[in-house]
Amino acid sequence: MGQNPHKLLKVLEPQMKLRVKTEGKVTVIIDGVNPWAVARKNCGPPVRVYKIRLFSGVSTLELTNPSNVFSITVTLLCETTCEVLNL
Repeated sequence: MGQNPHKLLKVLEPQMKLRVKTEGKVTVIIDGVNPWAVARKNCGPPVRVYKIRLFSGVSTLELTNPSNVFSITVTLLCETTCEVLNL
């Protein structure tokens, strides 16, 4: 990630989606009772993420909380700036 990665911290409620625009590498860290999320890199196929995952070559990243009950906390460490596309 380098010396000073850009950090973005968001809480995803059940069934909530988060879309982020960035470039380069992104580390996703998930914390919560049920630390699972579904990620789609560059509108590709969905990938299940458990606790931590490194994505490279990212232009857009969509994260979804698949739980119907529990919220999760998502921390994104981006190589360049992270711009949230939805709030």
